[in-house]
Amino acid sequence: MGNPTDEDRLDNATSLTREEAVLRLLGMPPHYLDQVWLAHDDNPEGGEYVGETLYDIVQGEYESAEDAYNTAKREKLSIEVVAEKLAELDRCVLQNANFQRYNCDIVDELAKQDKSELRIDKFATTNLADPHITISSLDLWVLKKYRVKTEVKEVPPPECQEQDKPWLKVDLRDPAPEQPWYVPARYFARQLVKHDSTLLIRKDQLAKKVVQSLTGVGIYKRGNLLPHNAATVKKSFSKVKLS
Repeated sequence: MGNPTDEDRLDNATSLTREEAVLRLLGMPPHYLDQVWLAHDDNPEGGEYVGETLYDIVQGEYESAEDAYNTAKREKLSIEVVAEKLAELDRCVLQNANFQRYNCDIVDELAKQDKSELRIDKFATTNLADPHITISSLDLWVLKKYRVKTEVKEVPPPECQEQDKPWLKVDLRDPAPEQPWYVPARYFARQLVKHDSTLLIRKDQLAKKVVQSLTGVGIYKRGNLLPHNAATVKKSFSKVKLS
């Protein structure tokens, strides 16, 4: 991988290997692995072993994020740094879970053989153990199974996210968040209290309203499916000045 011929093939491909299909479901660009290996090759003495498969990369990112978060807490770095490391760890946890889910689901679907909704590109397949899946059938299968469209998205830098989404900005008055969603939960709590100060003494009701606000901007529990529990959200208010 990593040579121009491979990139040309991916740019003009009508089918993908199973690993490339998982990349597509994760929303990663088709050259993701090439870019990781290239960055490592450019600095072979300064980087760690990055592995040979997508699983190696995903697992490695999770372990690095976990180490970075634990180090930030142990060295008592700033609230902003700890929150940033925690958000990255949470992203890696979700990415790891999605990798396992998508990989298993694709394997299970391919195992149906002639009854599989994933169509094999016989012209591109050279190894039956890792067949090429047509992109058109993959996208239809994903839409039917997960009710989402496959889409590779460009993630804006953190400063752009904070400008467009003020609830992602850490308030330096607050204690370090134990979970990434504590930051937006506290933001929405403050906004709600501004309009109704009685919520300061009705924390249960405040937590319920914050859950609605979190859900409104697409912030859910890990797994990204269910809304947060109000009792759990209430914990994010601990030692926080909301007014």
